[in-house]
Amino acid sequence: MVLVTHPQHPLFGQQLQVVRTQQCINAELDLIVRLPDGTHAALAVSCTDCQIGHPVVSLPTDTPLLDLEGLRRLAQFIANRKTVHALESIVQDQGECARATPHAAILADDRLPEG
Repeated sequence: MVLVTHPQHPLFGQQLQVVRTQQCINAELDLIVRLPDGTHAALAVSCTDCQIGHPVVSLPTDTPLLDLEGLRRLAQFIANRKTVHALESIVQDQGECARATPHAAILADDRLPEG
């Protein structure tokens, strides 16, 4: 657990569970923490009471980093997008078909001969 100590940080004063650490090249060490709503976020170590070089206790490696309900929602979102894409393709194909066969030409051919 780490305490958010930066006075301007929106989570100031809250203790958060460390999930893991991450460090990009030439960047400050970030802690990946679990927020109160269960999501994860990166938090600069300088915004916490954690000392650089001090061991950070993180979650066991067998702890899932993704929430099962979140994965279900993501799968549903992808399925919905596939359906929307399929429907958009059908509408687009119908539009191209209509442009290829002008209605005026069809009506002209369907008229009865005069006289």
